[in-house]
Amino acid sequence: MQNIFAHIISIGDEVLLGDTLDTNTNFIANELNKISVQLNEISVIHDDEQIIKDKINSAAENAQIIITTGGLGPTRDDKTKYVIADLLNEDLEINPLALNWVTEYFKQILNRPLNKLTRNQALLPKSSIPLENKTGTACGIWTKYKNSIIINLPGVPYEMKHLITTQVIPKIKETFNCNYRIHQYVKVHGIPESDLAITLQDFEDSLPQHIKLAYLPHNRKIKLRLTTTGDNKETLESELKDLISNIREIIPNNIYSENADDVLEKIKAICTDKNITIGTAESFTSGLLASSLTSISGSSSYFKGGIVAYSPKIKADVLKVDKDLIKTKGVVNEETALQMAIGTLNTLNCDVAISSTGVAGPNPDEFGNEVGLAFIGIASKDKQEVHKFFYPNYSRADFTEKIADMALEKLMNFLANKI
Repeated sequence: MQNIFAHIISIGDEVLLGDTLDTNTNFIANELNKISVQLNEISVIHDDEQIIKDKINSAAENAQIIITTGGLGPTRDDKTKYVIADLLNEDLEINPLALNWVTEYFKQILNRPLNKLTRNQALLPKSSIPLENKTGTACGIWTKYKNSIIINLPGVPYEMKHLITTQVIPKIKETFNCNYRIHQYVKVHGIPESDLAITLQDFEDSLPQHIKLAYLPHNRKIKLRLTTTGDNKETLESELKDLISNIREIIPNNIYSENADDVLEKIKAICTDKNITIGTAESFTSGLLASSLTSISGSSSYFKGGIVAYSPKIKADVLKVDKDLIKTKGVVNEETALQMAIGTLNTLNCDVAISSTGVAGPNPDEFGNEVGLAFIGIASKDKQEVHKFFYPNYSRADFTEKIADMALEKLMNFLANKI
């Protein structure tokens, strides 16, 4: 077994100009990590033939797998396959298999015949292998080059994801005999990153050379990642398990989850074990809490539903928040948050409800509440609590995400202590 290294190249002026957000590389990196392929570089480059050629040649010096996204369309600015043909010193030819795929796609999905330009989607370097794309017209391209494999994928995210999961990952697993690359996570709260690093200094200094510790902070919480690589999976997992136990002994009061057992999974486990149903009422988070809770498979067994009560009228009419309270104090306060949660209990007939109300900006509300102020209410039939947060220097999107993240953590703690 061996360590296999990859290089991702995102091709497109639209990414460099900021017109398009590059989410492709993040997805590909995650999928490669799952099969123990180590990513050593990500490049974002212009859709220029010489630049693409130079980057591929440079990547081939250090990576056995080179994955490109973008530049496979039918228009003149799509140059990737021409570069591959040039690197191989081959002509582009109509690949019969690729032509059949694109013809059938037009017939079955688009219900119209191929035009001349789209027919050229079936042009491939002579020695390249096409990868079937059932979600679009551009097939993936698999090519042996020097000591590397070049994998060209379309830049459209849903097409790229389809090809990665159905074609690329299985073919990589068939082609390469990778070392195992194992990660273990510990999620920590209640301690600043610098203090945590000092506390774990002796532990970190004692780690074997093949094990690395990384600190990944996010919203006042820190995810510790232990990573190791080798050819014996059971030995690696056992070694990391022992190290996780050591961390738990060092900071026993700061760990709230390990590995995949994160906040949402803990909420699921508690609700399932204790037969608890939950519901949400959201103002400025606009359904983000509900969306997060239902992102977990099996959530339908405990999540009753969510209400986006963005306007004061909906808060009053649907959730029965006191109209005089809204009139005199507005909707961003402790009382409103609590009444929203209680109203959700009654409206959705759930066991526990969580609410959000706040000022996301760009301006203070009419009652003088500043941007960055938020309240989270959580209620059951026998217990209620409200949490106040104030983060005035966050952007609207970051503020919303941060409060939603912290709200879910508060919900997890509430559920854990409910019974």
